[in-house]
Amino acid sequence: MADDPNTPVGRMVFHQAALATLGADAAWDRAVLAFIKADVLQHADLEFGAAAKHQAKDYRARIGLESRYGKEWRLNPAAQALRDQIYDEAIAADDAWTRDYCAPFWQAGRELALTPAPTMAAAVFKANVIEKAEIWNDSAFPRDAMEIVIEEMTRLCEGSA
Repeated sequence: MADDPNTPVGRMVFHQAALATLGADAAWDRAVLAFIKADVLQHADLEFGAAAKHQAKDYRARIGLESRYGKEWRLNPAAQALRDQIYDEAIAADDAWTRDYCAPFWQAGRELALTPAPTMAAAVFKANVIEKAEIWNDSAFPRDAMEIVIEEMTRLCEGSA
């Protein structure tokens, strides 16, 4: 579905909405472009980057252990060293993805949410970013996200009735 931000088409629609807000303010443009970059890199790594390659390797290793030790391979003492290696590598890969792609995405989302929206389209996009990226639930976010949305809507709708 085009409105699902977890599909390529959904992300494309979301990014197109972001691009449509560019051109009114340089600070806003930088924040939007940083957010798009972080979002694209995060998803790309999951689909065909290092995270995806690790997931494929992990899957093959688990299948190999299952074929060698049976469906209960996780409980088999003979598989413990290989099981521990698989788990350690999975944790390391997840930590790398979080450090290299999630943390920049989270930071870009925070910065975008704190950047004043220059237009109503930008404010609507910002509200969607706050929802999609769960900035409202981010313990590192220094403000109340709802207050920001209220401020933006009030500022941009003043005088129009």
